[in-house]
Amino acid sequence: MDKIALYVNGSLYEGWKKVFVDRGVESVSGSFTLDTGDKWNMNKDPLKIKPGDKCEVRINGDPVITGWIDSSSRSADAESHSVSVSGRDVTCDIVDCSAEVPSFELKNITLADLARMLCKPFGIQVVDKTHDAEVFPTVAIQPGETVWECLDRQARQRDVCVITDGKGALILCSLGDVRAKDSLVFGENLISSSVDLDISELYSEYTIKSQLPSTGDKTDSWEAPKNYIEGKCSDNEVKRYRPLIITCESQSYDKSAAERATREKRKRIGEAIEVTAEVQGWTQTDGTLWPLGAIVIFKAPALGFSSSEFVIAAISNSIDDNGTITRMTLKHPDAFLSDEKKKKDKKKNKDKEDYSKYWGD
Repeated sequence: MDKIALYVNGSLYEGWKKVFVDRGVESVSGSFTLDTGDKWNMNKDPLKIKPGDKCEVRINGDPVITGWIDSSSRSADAESHSVSVSGRDVTCDIVDCSAEVPSFELKNITLADLARMLCKPFGIQVVDKTHDAEVFPTVAIQPGETVWECLDRQARQRDVCVITDGKGALILCSLGDVRAKDSLVFGENLISSSVDLDISELYSEYTIKSQLPSTGDKTDSWEAPKNYIEGKCSDNEVKRYRPLIITCESQSYDKSAAERATREKRKRIGEAIEVTAEVQGWTQTDGTLWPLGAIVIFKAPALGFSSSEFVIAAISNSIDDNGTITRMTLKHPDAFLSDEKKKKDKKKNKDKEDYSKYWGD
């Protein structure tokens, strides 16, 4: 039986009747809401839980969120009373708070060093699993922008995913190396599923505009032709004229600008499809939790997918009137996989310039 446990300032609180725990590879900070229900039988008095308390949420003994209590709510009437508490990962502070840096223009810095510098004031450990030593020639931080806005912008340029480990650390990684042990199969473990296709964010041509690294010349500017470069990529499947121009904040070279245009196209095609899948319980058949960010095989012929690979982009674990449910949001791997990972995959699946590989059989 799946169990939820909330530790607050080291003390265990269990017996929650309603549970909602949400995590995602694009949200960086997981969140939860736990409710006692109308008539509760808790092991400890939940009224002792206060906003600002340090907390840890564990599912079947595994920590999935380590952070802070954000809010509490209490209600009562003549026949019942209830308590609800909500909180987020420690990384909520980098989502909410502005970046304080010695200079708003940083030079020759790696993504890992940037993350460590931005997260250090919050006491958040950064673990770099990419081992990417390439530096950004310049990172421009806008006054007042949050730590996450800056970090997410730079991570996207490198196809790096920024997530938490559930234990309070920030992880820089590439998706696609971990695979779910179970498949999601219509008529077996899937209790419901839906597929949304949306091409409104696809374009016929992608243009990345960027400056070359500064030479120190007073004529350095966006208007100076010698310092101004473009990278372009076309999508022949978009039949209408739909150009998109993106101004790159970081200085770049011709090759990297062209590569980013290709990544932008690929990412948008990957995000044009979104699958939701619900299964009973919170674990796979081997007893482990469904792994966030893993590759999973999705089989739903009734929806047009006989056997397709997706990334588990978000997971919601819940207990309510419908029982114990895991609700997963799946996205096509192209929305997340790095260029290096794509090159390896090309040996297995030849890259086609059509949308059939994204949108079912």
